[in-house]
Amino acid sequence: MWTRYVVIAVWILAAGPIPGTLAQTKTPGKTVWSGVYAAEQAARGEEPYKARCARCHGAALEGTEGNGLAGRDFMERWREDTMQGLFEFVSENMPYARPGQGRPLIGIPTYLDIVAFILSKNDFPAGTFPLSVEGLDDIQIQYKDGPRPLPNGALVRISGCLTGAGQDWSITAANDPVKTRTSDTTDYPEFKAAEDAPAGTRTYKLFNLGFLSSKFKPENFTGARLMVKGNLIRQADSMRISVLGVRKIGNTCP
Repeated sequence: MWTRYVVIAVWILAAGPIPGTLAQTKTPGKTVWSGVYAAEQAARGEEPYKARCARCHGAALEGTEGNGLAGRDFMERWREDTMQGLFEFVSENMPYARPGQGRPLIGIPTYLDIVAFILSKNDFPAGTFPLSVEGLDDIQIQYKDGPRPLPNGALVRISGCLTGAGQDWSITAANDPVKTRTSDTTDYPEFKAAEDAPAGTRTYKLFNLGFLSSKFKPENFTGARLMVKGNLIRQADSMRISVLGVRKIGNTCP
């Protein structure tokens, strides 16, 4: 059910922001340990889970080949993301659809019940109110002891100053990596969040810049402030970003 077909689309946008909503990226105010679903909701979700999900993910959510929905498989895939990201992925992609079938395949209330069931099987505590579509982006998925550094290979967004020459380019004065759901750089809330982020102290070496597009010439953006999306690569002495998307967010750096 949850095997993802990954299509990487790289967008190189040097212009300013696309007009659209001014919504800001929210700072999650709750976690999955805060009682974000109701026990009766999770109970309702067991039967549709068995009917729609168990074939691929197992009756006990054990999964196969890393697609488990309980324990470490679930946490390492979804930690440091929000319930919005999890719910969107489930409702927009699961279960698999036949050609021509539309989305969502089942009702939104049933998807919420299934997700509540999954939360219950991960030993997250039930609360007073059922999980609803409102406020999902305010609920952080994390271990009980708090957030942890993003894992190697995580799809992230950073912002900072482009420096370098030739084949050696870096983003300096950068902030901590932020987990993202897509390599697409056209999302306005993400652009605005990157634009508004204060300068940081981190430096990231950029890897695979040459695979972006012949239209992107890094020397034309030297000293500019960029939002960069890509996979985080942790090394003993540095951090790299395997670049999937770049967008200018400022002509000069602080």
